Amino acid sequence: MKLALTLIILLVLSGCIAPKPIPDPNAFPENTIILFPVFNDRPMRCVEVWGGTAGASIMNSYWMELQPDCVRMPIIWSNIEIADDTWIWPPVYDRDVAALRKYNILPVLTLKGAPDWARSSPELCGRPDDVNEFAEFVREVAKRYQGEIILELGNEPDVSIGQEDWWGCWGNPDEPYYGGLWYRSLLDAAYPEIKKANPEALVMSGGLMLPCLNCSVATWVQAWGDSPNYDILSFHNYTWTIQDNNLDEAIKYLRQWSSKPLWLSETAVQAELCDENHERMSIEWADMLRSESRLSSVSWFMLQPGGWRCTDLLYSDWTKKPVYKEWMP
Repeated sequence: MKLALTLIILLVLSGCIAPKPIPDPNAFPENTIILFPVFNDRPMRCVEVWGGTAGASIMNSYWMELQPDCVRMPIIWSNIEIADDTWIWPPVYDRDVAALRKYNILPVLTLKGAPDWARSSPELCGRPDDVNEFAEFVREVAKRYQGEIILELGNEPDVSIGQEDWWGCWGNPDEPYYGGLWYRSLLDAAYPEIKKANPEALVMSGGLMLPCLNCSVATWVQAWGDSPNYDILSFHNYTWTIQDNNLDEAIKYLRQWSSKPLWLSETAVQAELCDENHERMSIEWADMLRSESRLSSVSWFMLQPGGWRCTDLLYSDWTKKPVYKEWMP
């Protein structure tokens, strides 16, 4: 496979609760974990797709042409473990992973959507009541999809609100670090189970929404950034204009709390009006990100029509937007 994953731990990180800021947020310290070979000093170039679509026949031509390094897609817990220890695997998940591997594309599986029996929260995005139940679920995913794979634990878990099972809502403003200590316990439970089930799997933190950098939500990562029980730190960053983006500030902030490789697992230029000006800015943003050496991977949200505020790479008739061509190799 073109992405030979190598995991070299140069220094064992401390497992204590108190976070330890890195002295120089602009530099990779000695205990940086190296996961992937360098691609001419560029990050991996990835895309996101709707759940259950990666293996559809209509996608084959896009995989051959776009040649992404990885594809991010959701795996919904409630679709698999419909009752405690009662497992039903939707065939579409197996199809999607197999299709990506056929084209030498690294699958990035976002694991979320606790079933009713596993959460007391009425919200579909609510955190599981027992982190050990979640650990059991992710272990079964790791076991089923042996080999090189990225398992992302949650999606935008730092915020306390969410929309259905799309994002959030594991944060809690009434807990220390906005609930970050709870997430640390989830990493502690899930990471060993994943590694035992599939030593080649890498564990990625749920992509942080980071709605602000100087508010209580931002303290979420401070509680677990120094944990040894994850391999990749994932975050999201959207912009409305090229000039006013805060990507640099976000990277510097995260580097205060973690030395793990940074994955920008969702990004795009948002707009209320999908016009030529938006397309021009999207091309500029894509061009800038392709050479952002501080990031190990960048994933565009998203490939198919129906993205968030004009962010998709394809028009509604599945023809290609100008930014699609910019995101090609």
